Parts: sequence; C-alpha cells; structure tokens
Amino acid sequence: MPRVVTWRACSAATAVSISLLLLQFKCTCGFSAVRNRVCGSSSGLFYEDEVDISGMPDDGSYARKPSLARTDDNKDECWPQVLLSLLQTQSSTPFSPLTVLYKFTRQHLHGCTTPPSKSVPDLEVIDGCEACANTLEVARQYWDSGGATGKLDRSLLTTMIHTWAHSRAGQVVNSQDVVRVLRTLHPHLQEAIQRKNKKLWEPTYSVSGPLTWRQFHNLAGRGTEEQFEPQPIPSILVGHDKDWMSLSPYSVLFWDKLLLEPYSSMRDVAYVVVAPDNDYILNNVRVFFKELSSTYDVCRLGKHTPITKTLRDHGIMRVGKTAARKLADEKVDDWFSQIGNSVVASRLKLYAQVCKGHLAAHLATLTMDRSLLTLDKAPAPSPMPPPSTPECAPGSNNPDLTSGSQDKSMPSPSLQQNSGGGGGAGGGGGGGGAQTKDSQVVTSSQEAEQDEGASSPALVVYIVDPFTYGQESDALRRLASVGLLRCYVEMLDVLPQSTRNNIQLQIVPLETILAVGRGQDHSLHSARMKAMALSVFTQCRKLVHHSVTGKSLTGFGTAAEQETILKSRERQVLSMFRPPYILAPAKDKQTELGESFGESIQKCTVLFCEYCLSYDQRHLLAVCTDDRGELMETTIINIEIPNRGRRKKASARRIGLRKLWDFLLGVMSTATLPWRLVVGRFGRIGHGELMGWSSIMSRRNINAANRHLKDVCNACNCLTKAETPCILSACLVSLEPDASLRVFPDTFTLDDRVVPVNRCPLSTPQDASATHILVFPTSATTQAPAAAPFQDSTIDNLGVDIMGLMPDDFPDMSNIIGDLSPPGSPGRQGHASAPISPNLLSGDGNSSVYGGMAKNSASIDPQDEQPALLQQPLALGYYVSTAKTGPLPSWFWASCPQAKEASPAFFKSALHISEQPYHELTLHHNPSQQNVHPLDSSHTYDVLRFVLEQYNMLSWLSMDIATNDRRSCLPVHLQVLIQMYHVVSALL
Repeated sequence: MPRVVTWRACSAATAVSISLLLLQFKCTCGFSAVRNRVCGSSSGLFYEDEVDISGMPDDGSYARKPSLARTDDNKDECWPQVLLSLLQTQSSTPFSPLTVLYKFTRQHLHGCTTPPSKSVPDLEVIDGCEACANTLEVARQYWDSGGATGKLDRSLLTTMIHTWAHSRAGQVVNSQDVVRVLRTLHPHLQEAIQRKNKKLWEPTYSVSGPLTWRQFHNLAGRGTEEQFEPQPIPSILVGHDKDWMSLSPYSVLFWDKLLLEPYSSMRDVAYVVVAPDNDYILNNVRVFFKELSSTYDVCRLGKHTPITKTLRDHGIMRVGKTAARKLADEKVDDWFSQIGNSVVASRLKLYAQVCKGHLAAHLATLTMDRSLLTLDKAPAPSPMPPPSTPECAPGSNNPDLTSGSQDKSMPSPSLQQNSGGGGGAGGGGGGGGAQTKDSQVVTSSQEAEQDEGASSPALVVYIVDPFTYGQESDALRRLASVGLLRCYVEMLDVLPQSTRNNIQLQIVPLETILAVGRGQDHSLHSARMKAMALSVFTQCRKLVHHSVTGKSLTGFGTAAEQETILKSRERQVLSMFRPPYILAPAKDKQTELGESFGESIQKCTVLFCEYCLSYDQRHLLAVCTDDRGELMETTIINIEIPNRGRRKKASARRIGLRKLWDFLLGVMSTATLPWRLVVGRFGRIGHGELMGWSSIMSRRNINAANRHLKDVCNACNCLTKAETPCILSACLVSLEPDASLRVFPDTFTLDDRVVPVNRCPLSTPQDASATHILVFPTSATTQAPAAAPFQDSTIDNLGVDIMGLMPDDFPDMSNIIGDLSPPGSPGRQGHASAPISPNLLSGDGNSSVYGGMAKNSASIDPQDEQPALLQQPLALGYYVSTAKTGPLPSWFWASCPQAKEASPAFFKSALHISEQPYHELTLHHNPSQQNVHPLDSSHTYDVLRFVLEQYNMLSWLSMDIATNDRRSCLPVHLQVLIQMYHVVSALL
C-alpha cells in the first residue's frame, strides 16, 4: 500500500525521484493515499494512524468530561473496574425507551461537545497551498541567481488557493431539482468527452445518467437481473405452545395476541423498587410496576413478582426522612463526600446509605429459589434490625442454584428439539396469572409444573430516579446517573456471591412513572411497556453451573475424566445470553436435499465482531454476536497511555488489537463448534491498524491459535475434531459512509417486466424498510468465474490424511508448498502478474501462541512482523437502506457531514483481509460442491456479499414495537456497540 508523501518534507529533486520510483512500482489497487489523508482526519482512527496521516496529533482531550469528584490534585477521575463492568452490562442489550440511560443518551446527543474550531483550513486546503508554495519556490530559484533575493513569505501559505473549491455542500432538500440539473448537464458532458479527431480503432465513450439502481448495478460489472432487487426480510424463531415456530419480524408487535413465547426458556423475575418516600409518587410506582408485571406475564416471558417477604409494601424500599435518621452514620464511598454539599449530592448519599444499609441486608437474607415468587399478604411486622448471620454467606455453595444447569438454555433447535417444553410449561402459568397477579398465590400444581425445567428467578433492582425530573442540565443528569450507578455498586459489595451473580439493575426516571395514564396514546404506551418487558427479560441472563451428577466407579476412563473436569469448574458460574427471538435457520434446496439423503453437514457458526474507539480514545469498545443472534458479548478495553506525547514508542493500537484478539479467542473457546470469524471496523481503518490485523490474521498465527485453543482445554481432548473450537476462516471488513453516490427514492423508473395489474402497492419506507446490496471486486487482477481454482480433491485422491500425520510443531505449510490461492487472485504471492495482498505469508520466525486464556507476557506479538500491503481493498460493497441509522457518532460522518440526514442511508463497505488457514475440517472439502460456505470462497466479492447480507438479517433482531419496524438498518451487535459508545461518552 502506498504511504503518504507530503511536499513539505521533500525538495523538487526528491519529488522527481519519488515520482520515478512510483512509476517503476506502479500500484493498481483501489486504495488512494490522497483520499485517505483527506478523509482520515478526525474520523475515529487510532492516535498513531491519525498522526501518520495528518501530522497533527489529536488525542481527544477536548472531549474528556470534567471530574465529578472535587479533589485537591485536580487529576482525572479514576473509574473503578466494577463500575465499568456495570456500564458494560447495562449496554449489552438494546435499551428500552422508558429507562434513564436511553433518555439521557438521547438528550446528551443534542448538547454533546464538538471539536474546537481549527484556525487553519482542512488538510485538503493545506496540501493545495503547500503544492502552490513549492511550485513558486522552484520558479523563484530558477529565475533568481543563487537565491540571494530572499525566500517566500510563509505567512501567505494559507492563502495560496481559495477555499471555495473545497467547501462542502449542504443537505439537498429537493431531489427533483438535482435530477433536473443532471439531465440538463448531460449533453454538455457528452460534448466535453467527445473527441473530434478520434481514430477509427479508438473506443467511443458516452455519458449515461442519471442512472437507476438496476442500471448502476449492471454497470458495476458483476450483477445479474435478480441481484438489484431488495434483500428479503428474514424470519425469526420464537416459541409457541412448547415448540418453535418461524414468523415474520413484524409479528413482534402482536406478541401477546399470538400467544408467543421466548425462543429460550422463560425467565421469572423477583424485583424490589427503591423509590422516594412520597405518597403521590409511591401510588404511581405501584400502578406502574403492576402494569409492567401484567405486561411481562401476558407476553409469556415468565413471572414478574415483587419480593414481599421483607418488603411488604409491594416490594418497595422507601428513601426518606426515616431512613436518613437511622442511617446517618452508615459509611459509604468517599466519592459521595467529594461531589459537594448540594441538595442532589446529599440525596445521592442517602440513596447509597439505604442501598448499602437496608436493601443489601434484606437481599442477603433471601434464598435464591422459587419461594421468592410467593406473594405474602400478611400484616407487616415491626421493623427488624439487619441480621448478623445471613442464610447465604459469601462464597457458600447454594444447592438451589445448581438447578439452573438443567434449564432450557439457549440451545440450537437442531440439537435439542425437546427443550422447548420448559418454556411452554412456564408460559402457561405466567399467562394465566396476568389478570389477577396481585392477589394470587402460586399453587403447588403450578410450581410442580414449572419446576420441571425452571431455574431460580432473577433478581432485579429498580431504582426510581427523581433527580432528573424537569431538569435540563446535562451536568446534573450526568451526576445523577453516575451517582445511582455507584449506589448500586455500594450494595453489591455487601451481598453474598450467590446473590451477586443473579442480580440486575434498571434505573427508571420519575418522569416515566408519573406519565402513566396522563393523556398518552394507549397503543404507544402499551408498545413501550412491551419493549421494557422484553428488555428486562433479555438483560436477565441465565446462570450455568457445572454440577457433578454421578461418580466414576473405577477412577479411570471417560467418566472419570468428565468428573475431574466438572469438579474443577464446580464453583464457576457462567452467564448465558437469553434473547426472546433469533434468526430462523435458512436452508437452500440443495442443502435440504443433501440432508434428506444423509449427507453430513458441517456444524459451525460465524462470529461477527464490531469495534471502535471511545470518544476520548481512552477505551476500545467491541461487541460480538453469532450469525443467528444467540450470542451477545461486550468488552471495554483500556488503551489509555499517560503522557502520550512523550512516549512515542508506546502504541495504544498494538495493545488494543492484541487484547481484542484475546477477547475473541476467549469467546470462541466457550462453544464446542468451529468458528468463522468476521471482524468489522466501524468507520475508517488506518494504515497501521490494517498492518496489525494482517499480522494477527495471518495463516501462521491462526494455526497457532487453533493449536492453543485445543491445548489449554482438557475437555477438548474428549471431543472429536468437529466439536473442537477452532478458526476455519477470518476476514476483516470496514463500514463507512459514502460521499460520492446518492439515491433518491422518490424519483424512480417503473420496471417494464412487471405487469401493472400485479404491481405491488407497497412503498418504502412508509410501509416497510428495504435494503439493497451491491458488491464487486476491486483488485488489480480480476478473479474471473471461469478461472479454475485449486481443487482440494487433488489431495483427497492421495487417500492419506496429510494434516493428521503432521506433528503439532510442524512448520507452516505455506513455507513448503507455497500459496494455494488460484492464479491471479489477490491472495496469491510470488506471481508475476499479481501484487501482494493483505493475506500475510510471513517468513521464518517463531509464531505467537497466545490465546484467549494465555497470559504469558513473553509470547511473541504477531504485530512485530511487517507485511506488505497492496491491492486495497480486495472487494467493495454498497449497503443502501431506507431504514433509519439511529444516532451515530459525529466522527463517523467526518468525511461527508451532508450524508448524516440523507435518506436512504448509503454506506460503503470494504473487504481488507480474507484468510482461510489449513485445517482438517476444510482440507477435505471440495469447493466445487454447492454447500461451500461463502466465507471459504476464493472470490472476494462472495465473502463481502455474505457479510453484508448477514448484516441486513441481523438488523431485524432489534425491532421497535412502537413503529413496528427495525430500529436501525445496522446489525444488532453494531447497534449495541453504538449504544455502549454513547453511554461511555455521556457518563465517563
């Protein structure tokens, strides 16, 4: 890949020599270093990459929030790790519009800080002025003998050219005017490119346009007559009557009317409410949570019951003058004393004292079983002091929690078809008790029916936020939100470990509670209550315990190995994501026909990961999910380097990418399936960032990671090769807005192939949102479909398992037999007609063997290798959708601010790396078969097309019940990433 050469650092003679060098090694890829320099400024890149591109260091210090705690040293506020983990947990599911974080992040976007105004123009203007200044300097030196007359005045450097040519146009309001102007310019453009003295053998060029989407798709080079059509709406998989069924995503609006159940098992919830001690507020709190409980039960998500054993008033813990007198001496964190002496600060301290002194003491006495769902209507006894000997001490093993391992856990329908019964059984009791839940006691027959496969209920703490009611101050909202989160953290420190693993937090603003029944649209309010019920259900993850069910009689063999492994993990508690619905499995006719004849189908899944930097470049945020939405894992990686300007050798990019790779290996190690990895960069990708990923995703490093995943897990020795976690393929893509193309949905041409009688009366986006995808290769050497790729059947005909005969420490196959990519492909090296691609095939040296659980600091970082990058990108794709994008970061639109409000949204995606390492599961796979996975294809455009199609399908997993459409055209894990970005931006 060509690097940026600025005229500032070279003379005229040096520029001529560089030009001759570039002509000798001509690059024919689709990457432009000039455009990368122009569009890369303030676009969310790593600090090192932005300095390398623009030469102007920007560490994001202007966006850092002032410290809430007032200390003498005036240092940045230190956020504890438990608070960051809480923010990560709160952002791991799509927000409900009734929660504090949803309202606060939306309000924060209107008044968020922007970068300070620059005293110099943009980089494009600076480069133009530098070129003009150097040209004038060369001319002056030529005419002046010896240059004795002086030098050029550098103060005129910024006024060499006019900025009008580089100014950005505003948002186009009327698309009809644009189309009319383009049609008016059409004959003038045709006349401009027409050559009068053209020879007979020279081609004739013509101007076409404005183009329709189908015409543009066909001119791109690789489109058929069907591919320009919108992407189909996928089906979702939900539960119904103890079974699964496939429905349209638009059926989520009628969840209660269709008697639908969650795809995973039902999740019962026992809750407590922390609210101000005010009679008017408490009456509204009872009504609000009674309606929420009814909605939760009607949606057959389980039971939503207040804990009335110790809190007889509908599970409400009051915060008022009585609590202030009793808890005046309760010690809390010093942070509550450092935020000042205002009324809000004193009330936040009182909240923390109540959560730590009263609420934690009551929750510590609870037994985590189904007795929490029993409503106790007995008269309230006299207040009892906090017990000194709780039933569940920290670190004790509660036998009731082990029943969670027998619950219906998020299985794949093809693996466990009988696990739907647990959800249906629990749903029957929940639906029947929706009308009279306040006065009903769970009967023994219903308990026996639910206890067949049900786990202990989840514990949810609802904190009513009275501080932001009627307040418009962004600083006050930030102080209240952070303060309530710290109040919850104070309570967690006192709770037993068994209770701490099964508790969740929801902060509800007082404005939402008081607005119930106040002239709101009933359908809108009902939709929001459904959304909050689904949000609570999704946030309450399932706990998985490793329990030993039997003993080995002989002490050796498979049973003894299983017992040893389970005993070593008996104290470990894992939380599992529980979505209410997932994508239904889509199988083509060829796959179904092969399964009917007993053809073995490879069981594997795809891991999608999306990452970006925080607003102040101190954290790297990442979210990953699978191809069906059954997985959702998040991480916040600290990459802050103090005094970054003085530590030039310290690289935050290297640290962040390595920790992100460790996180991905840790996620893949939790499943007994092979993985195909898709890493997506939200926004532009830098040059050094691409170099680092090319080393990490090299064939050598992926093979080393596969061996490490197998070596560190003793349980993998008992599994077959098809059940061992490994990486079958890996690719790197990026997603950014496109500033060159526009689509006007109100200006269209009717399709002549469609009969007017059968023409569909629906329109987009009024009736349903639609997404179009266009993908084409951009490599210097085009991969023709007629080119015969390398057939693995040549190895299969040998009749010998070559990979099985090789030891683990055998050298990389690429160093012995060379690259097996098809001739002329971007991944082939050593070929005279094909430049080097980002698929790294490094030389000799020890390979890195670190993985998700490896913490050996002496391991070799694969980013130390320096690959050669050319032919960027490997494939280019356009992602056009009439659905909303949602609130995206401001730096995402840095290259084209006018596209922020454009409809439909027009995104550009690029494939940078595509690597398929040698593995036993793929070595015997014949690419000529119809069931070849698209990520294993030798054509780069097939890989990128599969990624964009999956992005569109995953976007339907986040439905807005109020509008009965998807929240965003972006995939669900990218929506969670943006949501986590805004939370970190608003609070930290």
